[in-house]
Amino acid sequence: MLEPVTQFKITEIELYNLRIIGEDVRIISKDNEFICYYPESFSFPKKANETVSLISDDKVYLDAWIEEGWDDEHKIISITKKSSSEILKVI
Repeated sequence: MLEPVTQFKITEIELYNLRIIGEDVRIISKDNEFICYYPESFSFPKKANETVSLISDDKVYLDAWIEEGWDDEHKIISITKKSSSEILKVI
């Protein structure tokens, strides 16, 4: 028989982008704010182009999606569009 390891009230968590990730299971939600619910509880704001790529050794690794070639004035992607991902910061 399986034993529950944790439980949450649906009104106490952000259901949008709720996920289970990692080797050491973590329950997270990520939108404009990154929230970790389990096994420890912490949160921090993040930008729309940032995503948590890894949580390891008490560090949170963030990637940033970078678009080159976006034309802000015309709101279009130019011919020279390139995109990449880079480790932005470690918290």
